Amino acid sequence: MKLPVIFWTNEAIHSLNSCVEFLESVWDEKIIEKFLDLIDEKIDLISSNPEIGSKVFSTNNRKLLIHENVSLYYKVDNSQLKILLIWDNRQDPKKLLRDLKKI
Repeated sequence: MKLPVIFWTNEAIHSLNSCVEFLESVWDEKIIEKFLDLIDEKIDLISSNPEIGSKVFSTNNRKLLIHENVSLYYKVDNSQLKILLIWDNRQDPKKLLRDLKKI
């Protein structure tokens, strides 16, 4: 069963934009397109199999690795896939906890 509704939080949109801005400063358009395609593939995978990601701490949030340096945090509420955050894994984990609590 594929989840029919995919919702991006403001934090997820902001964090995705930050990742893309960083990539633009370092890589060319092809790499950025591959990165965005990879995110789309992972979201499609999650949509088809919502429990594929590992549980985060003791919450209903889940995490799926997009790339060795980037993870996607999400939650499934009823029939909605909620994208919470695109996270650069090299950042401070304490900041991750703070950011997830804000959502």
